[in-house]
Amino acid sequence: MKNIQKRKQYILLLIEVMLIFIVHICNINNLYAFFLSEDELAYWGNAAFFIGRDWESAMSYCNYYSYGYSFILMLIMSLPISSLMMYRFAIIANALFMVASFLVSYYLFIRLLPQKNKSFVSIACMAVALYASYVVQSNVTWPECYLVLFVWLILLQGYLVCKKTTIGRVIVFGVELVYIYMIHQRTVPFLVAGVFLIILLAVRKKVPIKYLILVMIAATSTVCISLVLKYTLKIINYSSMGEGNDYVSIIRDMSVSNLFVPAIQEMMGQFFYLWSASFGLIPLGIGFTIGLCIKKWRENDVISYFYVFTVLSFGGILMVSSIFVRNSVQRVDYLIYGRYIEIMIGFFLVVGFLFLCDFIKWRKSTLVFFVSCILFVALACLVAYKITSWNIALDTYYQGVCAAAVYWFYVIKGLQIKELCYTVLFVEIIVFSIIHIRVVKRYIFVVIIFIFAIFWVKTGNMVIKRQINPYQTENNQALAEKEDVLNYIKGNYRNVALLSNTQYNIRGSIQLYLQDMPLQCVNDLKELNSLPDILIVDNDDNILEKNIIKNYHFVCMIGKKGVYSLDEIRINDSQGEISKNQFGYNEIGGDESGYVMYGPYIQLEPGSYEVTFQMASDINKDVDLGRVEVASDCGTKIICSTTWDGVSEEIKLYFQLEERTNEIEFRYYKFEGNDTMPDRVILNGVNG
Repeated sequence: MKNIQKRKQYILLLIEVMLIFIVHICNINNLYAFFLSEDELAYWGNAAFFIGRDWESAMSYCNYYSYGYSFILMLIMSLPISSLMMYRFAIIANALFMVASFLVSYYLFIRLLPQKNKSFVSIACMAVALYASYVVQSNVTWPECYLVLFVWLILLQGYLVCKKTTIGRVIVFGVELVYIYMIHQRTVPFLVAGVFLIILLAVRKKVPIKYLILVMIAATSTVCISLVLKYTLKIINYSSMGEGNDYVSIIRDMSVSNLFVPAIQEMMGQFFYLWSASFGLIPLGIGFTIGLCIKKWRENDVISYFYVFTVLSFGGILMVSSIFVRNSVQRVDYLIYGRYIEIMIGFFLVVGFLFLCDFIKWRKSTLVFFVSCILFVALACLVAYKITSWNIALDTYYQGVCAAAVYWFYVIKGLQIKELCYTVLFVEIIVFSIIHIRVVKRYIFVVIIFIFAIFWVKTGNMVIKRQINPYQTENNQALAEKEDVLNYIKGNYRNVALLSNTQYNIRGSIQLYLQDMPLQCVNDLKELNSLPDILIVDNDDNILEKNIIKNYHFVCMIGKKGVYSLDEIRINDSQGEISKNQFGYNEIGGDESGYVMYGPYIQLEPGSYEVTFQMASDINKDVDLGRVEVASDCGTKIICSTTWDGVSEEIKLYFQLEERTNEIEFRYYKFEGNDTMPDRVILNGVNG
């Protein structure tokens, strides 16, 4: 009988592992390169440094970023694969980190709470691995998923150290505490809380004093090595020696007015976010964790020290995150924020799920629930007031990544805090009322877990589809489509320069695709000693110096950037398909006529060209449905045109340019009575 139960549990775990992995990689085909350009560039740039690549110029626009996650990226960069596959392998690694987090959390809780049903524990841990922010963050190559995994590893190791202290467990615990600090400096509360845990165990005579000394020596030595490597990275790769919000500047500027009061305000906003994101489960989990800590302490159970460590770590992360962003309230996610504190909330979510039934059975549960509702409304009022008084922007493109679990309210209501509060309260009341009914079976708790998990997955995918994927399509997809051009450049030229007047752009993505070749990033070509072989320019005439650009030959467009070469390049008709995001579109009804597609306003060299409009065939066989055109001078000069009969699936136009021509446009004029539009536009040079 036991073997059958074990087999069923293993099958359930396997299904859960597969589900977690699939959810976290289901959008991988829409990911091409860096979404958070400066963040991802810095982590990948540190990895490039470790394997001897020179990305210094591209990285010089960033402040310092930590390097613990870069060790994983370094392994991926060492593989003989394309840049696109590198990026997607990192996404797969994120999915594996979340699978590992699920397994570690399950292993921890079936030992920490052996009285709980194992299947129930695994389902709760699975739901946490599908939390909205984790679903989103696994689609970006930054260290959040890696941090989540190491938080679980540290919690597990802390439990093992408390349960049975051995020299091996203490050393592993110390290494994990230092390494998570290498992944991100805001995780220093884990290091502090971990040292406090060992001190507490030594004071209570649970471990020999030599263990404490050994951990202190190992931690100090590793931190010193970390600081040396950090300083070396900053000197070589980063133009700025500061981190903007580092611990030194915080301590130097510490005062009541600019530290404690703003930090408390930030803390309230972040706690409101956690409450809203989990529909009260995180506060419930925190409450039960504190209750278990007090109970085990009174019983003189050594596990109470583990709960002390857990609560201190979370409190420290919440405090540090609040202090770091206190002076940077420019976006709403700085007030309603989850990114750093959410690496720790998985533990409390699982506790909240597992003890929800116990809470309902508690005779004071109704009173506590009523008081908590009042507290939540008070938090909502304070947060709403701050958002109104600070006039925070709601349109930052990566806002959802930092506060993913409430992003659905960005979309639906433009983040009306009071409506969000009422919605969360309504859901809490419904759940509380349903499971408070005595006739309700125990399986209702599993149903509730699945409903929350489905909501988190859908919310996470909403962020991916409305923020990450559109950005990838607009800025990075063309890099993958033109990778043959970039490979040709890498194999035949010595230097490539990016001319841009924008700090935040896709320089990091271009550098990723160039791999070994350093990208020289400049705001003005005068910064270079000589003209580069290849020049990549923002599609902005304001930064093009006409007397310099005339020395170059146009190669192709990559995204919104023009690629130019001192030599004339022909790479298998490298112009190729023009990305749809380079065109403009007009919404014109079926009974109207007009230009429905136009652009991309590019510069072409003298020569012969062929442009192909790929159309969808239409049922109207005998009537012209529209007209395709090649134009220049902002559309005022038509170079060539022809009508479309609705039968041919391709329309080809040939045209000759006698001189370099700006503002070349390929457009489609739709006649009234149909809703047609070209599916693809392909531009090729014609030899001879």
